[in-house]
Amino acid sequence: MLGFETAEEAIQQPIVWNEADDDKHTKTIVGIVEDFNQESLHQSVGPMVFVLKRYLNAPWAGEYFSLKISDDYSTTLANIRQEWTMAFPNSPFDYFFLDDYFDHQYQADQQFGRIFSLFAGLAIFIACLGLFGLSSYVTLQRTREIGIRKVLGASTQSIITLLSHDFIRLVAIASILILPIVYILTKDWLENYAYRMEIQWWLLALPVVLVWLLALITVSVQIIKTTLANPVESLRYE
Repeated sequence: MLGFETAEEAIQQPIVWNEADDDKHTKTIVGIVEDFNQESLHQSVGPMVFVLKRYLNAPWAGEYFSLKISDDYSTTLANIRQEWTMAFPNSPFDYFFLDDYFDHQYQADQQFGRIFSLFAGLAIFIACLGLFGLSSYVTLQRTREIGIRKVLGASTQSIITLLSHDFIRLVAIASILILPIVYILTKDWLENYAYRMEIQWWLLALPVVLVWLLALITVSVQIIKTTLANPVESLRYE
């Protein structure tokens, strides 16, 4: 942004500071650090300049302090408190940990994730109850047919495939209809972040496969129970 092609070219170069003032000052670039996020990942890394200002009439050397960090937090905080009291005797010593500050920025996202997971789980549970009830009703209606097929030599696997085919087809149709909507909503949600992942195809395919398996298991429970029953009892039905 200052017009240098590379970071190396900027070292030891002068820049004008406070150019809005009548008396312009120049500063010399002595070092460049890599980009880092000091705000939420919703925001991109902005330009930042670290300037060392010295106050000759002040009891401290400048705005920045160098302290030896200990593994013991209490010792480190005691050292910081001592330096702070010497530099600012009339100001209270108040502090916070940077990781807590970063965590606070994502509390809304974490709360959204928990609420979304809760309602998604409830929706899946209700859908499974509906599938189970529908499969029980369909199986009950076709009990006699199942008995005839078993007597004629049909295997349990073939009967399960036959009866679950309609349910899986409905789930497949629903998945095809919902996938474009999910892709658009997810992409729109990710636009809120300056740094975001790309939506890979398997991120959409994996939930569909899991839904199919969950639907198949839910439907198969009642179907397997009926197919394993004695075909004589099934033929006596009605």
